[in-house]
Amino acid sequence: MPRTCAIGTGEPVDFQVKRSGPSKWVSQDPPVIEFSAYDDTFSAPAPEHCGPLTGFLGRRLGLPAATGNLLSYDASYTFRTYDRLP
Repeated sequence: MPRTCAIGTGEPVDFQVKRSGPSKWVSQDPPVIEFSAYDDTFSAPAPEHCGPLTGFLGRRLGLPAATGNLLSYDASYTFRTYDRLP
């Protein structure tokens, strides 16, 4: 693939992420919090600048894709409180 091959260069994908539910504390020490989020409304543009593979990639990935696609993910994060900083 050429380095110029990209999806969303001229027309970026715009995610409107919403939480699927409340955050959940997994651990207090160290603090770990998990949450889930999704977007079921985004559209995705066609690949661009991929040379002769541009058309093939578009067909294989189903791009461009109209509004109504689904992205969902689960995330975990941790942090340090000020009283624990060195």
